[in-house]
Amino acid sequence: IKSLAKLINLEKLNLKSNNLTKVKWVGNLKNLEYLNLESNELTEIPSEIGKLKKLKVLKIAFNKINSIPVELGRLEKLEELDISMNYELTSLPDEIINLEQLERLNLKANKLTDLPSNLNLLKKLKYLDVSRNSFNYGKYEGSNFKVSDGDGLKEMLEKILPDTEIIFW
Repeated sequence: IKSLAKLINLEKLNLKSNNLTKVKWVGNLKNLEYLNLESNELTEIPSEIGKLKKLKVLKIAFNKINSIPVELGRLEKLEELDISMNYELTSLPDEIINLEQLERLNLKANKLTDLPSNLNLLKKLKYLDVSRNSFNYGKYEGSNFKVSDGDGLKEMLEKILPDTEIIFW
């Protein structure tokens, strides 16, 4: 698999269901626009992901990822990010708000306890799935919303992201 790192002009790469545990070499594929790493054995996404400046779609669902590097925020062209079903993931870096082109964000079925501040800066976001997480509702008490349960969090998200379809159950 490491030999793929030599394919520097590659634009699409689907490595779904390959039992991969590491993908540090992926940073060499600077022309990638689509990367599917779903259903592997990844526990982390390497910081080298930030080198993929042309990346529009990143699918890393159904892994064992427990942290997302801040370098993910450098993917200025990213339109779709699927991080769902990584049951050990408890937080996202605040740098995710730098993804100004992001239209779809799937965070379903992780152990997220909160969301990055300033999600309202994701002006192009049309779809957000935050269902099946472990949100700490009290964390939002300082906002203009009383967020003591899932309904309150959904209401807050609907207010700050009025043009976004929000999945929350």
